[in-house]
Amino acid sequence: MTKALKKPLALFPIFIFLAVVFALPVFALATDAPKNEVPTAVSPNCAIEIKANMITAKIDGAPLSEVIDKITQITKVKFSFSKLPEISVFANFQNLALEEGIGRILEFMDYIFLYEPDPKTGQRLMEVKLLSLKKGVVPATAAKGKEIKDKNGKPVKPQPVVKGNEKKPGETATEENPDELAKLLGEIEEGQKIKEIIKKLKDKDTAARLKAVHDLSNFDGEMAVDALIIAQDDANPEVSQAAEKALDVIDERETLSIVKDDIKDPDPMVRLNAVEIAEDYKGGNWVQVLEGSLHDEDSRVRQKAAEILKSMTGKDYHVAP
Repeated sequence: MTKALKKPLALFPIFIFLAVVFALPVFALATDAPKNEVPTAVSPNCAIEIKANMITAKIDGAPLSEVIDKITQITKVKFSFSKLPEISVFANFQNLALEEGIGRILEFMDYIFLYEPDPKTGQRLMEVKLLSLKKGVVPATAAKGKEIKDKNGKPVKPQPVVKGNEKKPGETATEENPDELAKLLGEIEEGQKIKEIIKKLKDKDTAARLKAVHDLSNFDGEMAVDALIIAQDDANPEVSQAAEKALDVIDERETLSIVKDDIKDPDPMVRLNAVEIAEDYKGGNWVQVLEGSLHDEDSRVRQKAAEILKSMTGKDYHVAP
């Protein structure tokens, strides 16, 4: 071997060492790159995984808004609503079909699924339209550590708080916006009235407490609802039952307001579902709302409205086929 070749050969091991050193990070990056990664969204109390249109979820008291955001992030399914209740979601299941899993998560609400054509599966879930809380779901708060019980005395998980008149992010009430300022002042005045009524729930006189419960039923929002939930534990059964009925009144009023909006929706399935919700209630303002649907352009909506009205009033309503 000549001297001219000995020097390059002596350096050959060094070249191999350097090549290995610089190649290792690149190799590590290549091996760490995710392959067919399963879409997952995880937080301390909200873990959701979706694979092949199957959903697995472990949700322990996460806010409904967070759960919806995570599902949308993974699936691109849109959730639409007029007012989203503040509610803690509890669900624990594995490998359910996407629609079934979402239905399990939203078991306390009325909703409909909207689909769009898909070349692979025929149709794909495009949107979930949230309508209203189901009848019998009592709006409640996290109860400030207080245990909430059902009619049979069994503990139940905290239920929704439906807040009224919330300002949108970035909205301010200033002199440059007199309408918003007037609205805010009205809310403050209403809040003060509610506080005065709540004080009467501690009165020793049963009649005074009953009147306070009745007065609170005329208000919406968290403050009145919280007070009525506590009043359900009143030592006097008459006051307790009155508080339960007052919560039903608030729930029905909230539902009626949502239905009034939904029966004007351009989507006939939304209108039909809104009419069907009325089936859980009796007469009163519902009759007037349903009578407007007797002339709906969709025959299914007309027929369903006539059917429910007959059950409410005992009268026959003839509609166009």
